[in-house]
Amino acid sequence: MTESIDLSSRSIATTSILRDFAKRAVEIQSELSQQFLEATRHCFEQTQRSSTEVWELFWKINTTPSVSERLEACQAWMKSVTERSAADASYLLEVARSIGEIELKALKRPSTDLSEDNQKAA
Repeated sequence: MTESIDLSSRSIATTSILRDFAKRAVEIQSELSQQFLEATRHCFEQTQRSSTEVWELFWKINTTPSVSERLEACQAWMKSVTERSAADASYLLEVARSIGEIELKALKRPSTDLSEDNQKAA
């Protein structure tokens, strides 16, 4: 009889541990999904902006008779591409850092509640 009570208390502790683990996994997955969604949205917006600027450049080049104005348009476009690339690199590094922090949460052991539950079960 004592053994069945001990097994019952262990199964309750195990159930509690599994429930806590599942809750943490869902929270972490939700955070990762949110970060990836934001990064994807940012990349789509940047792609759309780049496409629009390229079409504007083509239009300026084809409608401008002066070679010097064409060169100025190309230089302005190259400058904006360079600035946007630097901003994108910095944004993506920040996203990578935040995703790394979320992954570290997944690898980190839960608080001491887990060891207390194990002690109660034992």
